Amino acid sequence: VAEDRVDEEHARIERAFEDVLTGLIDLTARVERELDAEAADIFRAHKVLLRDPTVLAQIHSELEEQRMNAEHVVKSVFEGLRSRFHALEDPLLRDRADDVADLCKRLLRSLTGVNHLLETLHTDAVLVAERLLPSDAVLLRKRAVSAVVVEHCGTASHSAILSRRLGIPVV
Repeated sequence: VAEDRVDEEHARIERAFEDVLTGLIDLTARVERELDAEAADIFRAHKVLLRDPTVLAQIHSELEEQRMNAEHVVKSVFEGLRSRFHALEDPLLRDRADDVADLCKRLLRSLTGVNHLLETLHTDAVLVAERLLPSDAVLLRKRAVSAVVVEHCGTASHSAILSRRLGIPVV
């Protein structure tokens, strides 16, 4: 990114964070209304992570140092954070790596203007995926997915918890 466009990239990142935060507020209210407060707590935790000033500061710092576009910087910082969670020995904490990946995907969709791929699924589809993220699980109910076959998903992951609460079988 040219030096004269760095401020523009900072602004794009700020807008993406606000966009995702607004979406999380709406999603939290919907999940609490349709499921319960405990399920909604998953997305409250996402909001806390998104509001963490050190995450945003690290993104801005990396943008200044690397002069790469917003998408690259967001992906780089969140991938580093996801890797740190994934390396933890505690399986419950390790499963939080998917929460970090979920936030990264939301931010990248906001930055690029690309819709979620699951929005194109047909009713009663069986989803086969490498990974299922928490916001994916919530979207599956809206799309009336019959079942999910997933390669990586711990039984204590937020995706698995939400899928069970939604009555969607996950293998």
